[in-house]
Amino acid sequence: MDANQPSRPRPGRPSMQRSASAGSLDVKSIKNQIRELEGQPSRANLIAAPFDEALRTRRDLPVDNTSGTSWTAQSLDSIMAQSHKSRRFGRSHWINIVAEFREMLEMAAPHLRDKNSAAVSGMRKCEALAEAIKHLRLPSWPTPLTNGLPSKELADDWVDNYLATTETLYRVVHWSIFRRDYERFLSSDTLTDKGFLVQIKLIWAIGAVSHSEQSAGEQSAGEQSAGEQSARRDLAISWVYEAQAYLSDPSCKSRLGFQFLQNSILLLIAQEATGIGGDSTWISAGTLLRTAMHMGLHKDPANTTPAVPKFLAEMHRRLWNTVLELALQSSMASGKPPLISLDDFDTRPPSNFDDEQLTNGVEHLVPRPDHKSTLISIPIALRKTFPIRLAIVKLLNDGTSRGTYEETLKLESELIRVSREAFAAISPPYESGGTWYIRFDIDALTVIIDRYIVALHVPFLGRALQNTDYAHSTSIAVSYAHRIWNVAGNNGFNSDFGRFTVCGSGFFRTAVFQASLIIGLDFGAWLRKELRPGNPVLLHPGHIALPERAKAFSLSCIEAGETNIKGYLFNCMVAAQVEGLIRGLGQDKLRDHILKAAKDAVETCLPLLEKMVTRHQPGCASSRDAVSLNTPSDALEDLDFLFSDVLSNSGNDGMVELASWMAN
Repeated sequence: MDANQPSRPRPGRPSMQRSASAGSLDVKSIKNQIRELEGQPSRANLIAAPFDEALRTRRDLPVDNTSGTSWTAQSLDSIMAQSHKSRRFGRSHWINIVAEFREMLEMAAPHLRDKNSAAVSGMRKCEALAEAIKHLRLPSWPTPLTNGLPSKELADDWVDNYLATTETLYRVVHWSIFRRDYERFLSSDTLTDKGFLVQIKLIWAIGAVSHSEQSAGEQSAGEQSAGEQSARRDLAISWVYEAQAYLSDPSCKSRLGFQFLQNSILLLIAQEATGIGGDSTWISAGTLLRTAMHMGLHKDPANTTPAVPKFLAEMHRRLWNTVLELALQSSMASGKPPLISLDDFDTRPPSNFDDEQLTNGVEHLVPRPDHKSTLISIPIALRKTFPIRLAIVKLLNDGTSRGTYEETLKLESELIRVSREAFAAISPPYESGGTWYIRFDIDALTVIIDRYIVALHVPFLGRALQNTDYAHSTSIAVSYAHRIWNVAGNNGFNSDFGRFTVCGSGFFRTAVFQASLIIGLDFGAWLRKELRPGNPVLLHPGHIALPERAKAFSLSCIEAGETNIKGYLFNCMVAAQVEGLIRGLGQDKLRDHILKAAKDAVETCLPLLEKMVTRHQPGCASSRDAVSLNTPSDALEDLDFLFSDVLSNSGNDGMVELASWMAN
């Protein structure tokens, strides 16, 4: 790959720039739009709606008193965040949407309390197998840093994959300098620079997880070798543990410098990519943020004496920019407060310099024009939206937040406005032979921004199902959930970003899962309202097919190495509910249909997990063998609690416990 090229061509959607306009809309217009939506036979008009069609900026919304209530003044106080034991999930956490499926879960609950039922028995086996696989994947601790290296061809492919994907979002290394040092390092007879070896291994780990030997579009999840994918994930996990042990050494931590910070950033990204740590990523991101502040990165180099060379000043700003983004992203994903404010730093955003400009020895450099795309364009765009996204996360997750619906609408409007301005500076994708090509980072940027808009309205979805005053939240959440799904979930292995989402974990994958549940929830509610005897309804093919595609997406994640089957199980139950409603099944038959879907989901996952165990330990080919592999006895406690107590509890506490079980 040419270091001057930001990415290789890849098929994608039309330019985001075309969907970045906004006007004004008052409350009366919103209500008119709601009435129009209620009269539609389906929500087909909401699929993948762009900014300039689905949304319009609302400024200074008046309080609507037509119904005798101040609906915009309704507080988030009554919309509680989920909590369980020592864990608390704020309103931005994807698990909050699960609690909205109360009716489906309570319908199935009495029949899932029997621990001897096929579904529960199979689930226990899957849980035991998952724990065994995690145990077999883990290297010894502390994990020594080894000199074992992959083939040059594979190593280069993994570096290319990292640079074309993750590095376009989170600038950590300088492309040309890294490539120069990388080539020198691999050609050296002695690997003496341990810090750089750690950096290379972390980049390999991130690049290997979503790497494919075939180009995007040439394979599906089923065509990719599960053994090869599993072997890459195992290698990546071992390198992550090596890096963690090395960076945890007190003598290493005492030598704080750019390389240490770069490696700490890469470690956090690699942990999320390989699924190590889960929600504890927020804790690690907090440590990273404080490390960067301890090193002074929160203070802009222009304010220091003596003057800092241009290269170091821009690397300083790039690394701080990445630290901020990872800290905020971890807060959004984990449902935790960001614990940072705009008053805590004065470091300016990175300037729009090509990497090569920073290494030509000239100090009086002029950045590229804003409309000239460089490798730093996407991080700059994200930074422009940082203040408003920070305000959104604080509203949703700060324990003292007393936000109102009016504030929600204003934050949504402001994010759209700021995003429109930020995206306008990004050059549109180019066209060749009538085919649009778009970069990986544009898709990622779309999902990042859309998830914040969705998160703002998820707390009001439950109210919206009962009160049309909140129907705007439904239309916006569903519209943007479709956008997320179409960009990330619908493509699967057929695009670089789709493969990145399926094979990775954390922010992007859970955004897709959340989006699929929002769409399923809305479609199910609409079916209950519209499907009545003598009331023919035109169903949009996309709505009918999407639940099955959501199942396929979750199954692809398991085939790619994910051991948690709960997402697939839940999507199967939601799909069965939708199918049953379309078929007009009565309550008893609908319940049986959902229970059968749960049983079938477990039976589908069980052999996949058994194959994973077999690949790690050929002599262990059954779930009974897996349980004997030092599987912690508490691995099954959540299952016992779920089926014996939680689902039999129809109160909110039971739903909170269920949400916690799903999140584990």
